[in-house]
Amino acid sequence: EEDNSVVKLEVANFVLDALQVYPRNFRADKVAMSDMTSLEKKVETMARKVTPTTDHLDKQKKKATKAFGPTKAAIENAFVDVKG
Repeated sequence: EEDNSVVKLEVANFVLDALQVYPRNFRADKVAMSDMTSLEKKVETMARKVTPTTDHLDKQKKKATKAFGPTKAAIENAFVDVKG
């Protein structure tokens, strides 16, 4: 179970980092805002369900938790000039 938690948090942090750094690139590649938002929600749910059992897992979960808000903002900002 611990290995599974490690993978879940690593994936969550990877996805959150990518969505924060590259949302305009994804938009340019025709990835819809709704798809990015849906992915963010899925990894947020996955990360929140992990119960840390080590200091490393605790740090990884905190990193993910701190990234939820900024990731949502980055996605919204990538579409700020889109109407409709």
